[in-house]
Amino acid sequence: MAAATPTARSTTPRLGDLDDACLLRIFKALDPLPELFRVAQTCWRFRRLVSDKRAWLVVAPERISPEQTPSGRVGPTFTSLRAAVAASRPGDTIWLAPGMAHDAAAVELRWPLHLLGGGREPEDTALTAPAGADSALDVRASCKITMVSLSSRRAPCIIHRRGLLTVERCRVAADPCGLPHLVSPVLTLAASGTAPARGGGGAGGGGGPAAPQPLPRLALASAGGGRLVVAETRLEGGASAVACGGTGRLRDVRVIQDRRAALFWLSVDSSDPGGGAAALPQGLLLPGGAPPPAPRPGVDAQKLCEWGRSRLGGGQGALPALAAAGVSPAALAAHLAARQLRGA
Repeated sequence: MAAATPTARSTTPRLGDLDDACLLRIFKALDPLPELFRVAQTCWRFRRLVSDKRAWLVVAPERISPEQTPSGRVGPTFTSLRAAVAASRPGDTIWLAPGMAHDAAAVELRWPLHLLGGGREPEDTALTAPAGADSALDVRASCKITMVSLSSRRAPCIIHRRGLLTVERCRVAADPCGLPHLVSPVLTLAASGTAPARGGGGAGGGGGPAAPQPLPRLALASAGGGRLVVAETRLEGGASAVACGGTGRLRDVRVIQDRRAALFWLSVDSSDPGGGAAALPQGLLLPGGAPPPAPRPGVDAQKLCEWGRSRLGGGQGALPALAAAGVSPAALAAHLAARQLRGA
């Protein structure tokens, strides 16, 4: 009887047989959304490699050694946040080196990104908008900002237009320069459909809600549905912490006062009616913030110009004068739309 021959062992190579360095080079060729997220669901090893810090984009305006990077190795390094965003892909993480001055002049985030400060405190990583910029960050997709200190002058630090924006453990400070009712640290313009209906019953009229009004095109340009979530964040400057210029309203507001400043938890969902551009000058008042001017019926652009001249002491029209003073055009547009809606 002939001896049985052993079964031949399969020699087909598998992806898991490759080492980590080779797998990382392969994963870099995939888009973070959705390919890498699908790869991360296959096994624990792939999930660890997908979230490897060596794939992060490093922003360092000054020279930085490999030991100072999050991975401890040389990786993609950029001198500005704008350059890193331009080279990023949806789902990337951008790491901002601490102890350096980072400039951000209305940097548009058009795809999902995570901005992460490299310090232990938000103040260790400062992101500053130069004078005259509309904002520091213009968020137009689902993004997350963590451990960063943002500052601006006469303009909101963050303009949220659409998508899910999470601001966690940050410091957001806007310097209003004497115009607190025009500037807030965060301005959300996320809007779903039409502005919420307002009651139409006057002193002698019948009750019942009025028909929904179209959103003001001037204030809500490029806006869409979205949600803003703020957690354990310091909001400073302006009369209100968050200006709601879309269709959402403030919800789940919590404030804890520590030894240095107030920490805010809040959310604004554009699908939850109750906000609208008419509520923009109201928002959430900051501690010690001055209330906005009382609404007056029939306010239009001409009356806003008259108000601006009286505020600035004369000049050829309020909008040019305010622009010369450095006020953000986005803040002016949102404020004008709010006054027009209240007077409609």
